[in-house]
Amino acid sequence: MKMEHLQYFDTGLLTFFCAVIFWFSHQSALPSLHLFPYQDKIVHFGEYAFLGFLAWRCFRHQVKRTELLFLLSLVFCSLYGALDEFHQYFIPNRTSDVFDWLADTIGSGMSISIMTFLRIRQQQHPSV
Repeated sequence: MKMEHLQYFDTGLLTFFCAVIFWFSHQSALPSLHLFPYQDKIVHFGEYAFLGFLAWRCFRHQVKRTELLFLLSLVFCSLYGALDEFHQYFIPNRTSDVFDWLADTIGSGMSISIMTFLRIRQQQHPSV
């Protein structure tokens, strides 16, 4: 796939997943199985870990410096998580929770850190 097409593909995936998160957040009641305590935090963590992965892939086309790529991806995901929680405040039967936002930020930070580590490792050892 050409780099330009890959950039559009990555941007489309990020946009689509942000829309999916928004759609789920806009539902006044979500079906859930309560299997164990704090399972919603694990869902937030995983959801935003994937968002972090997509954000990193999307922004890598514009940002070449690894530390700026890390920062931009993390700030984007953290702000999106904060806006998502703010949005939920206005939805009937939903609440806004700072701990959900923390799970969002930690999840995205984890996946972005892994992607950044792999990029640095590949730059230091191109044959690996």
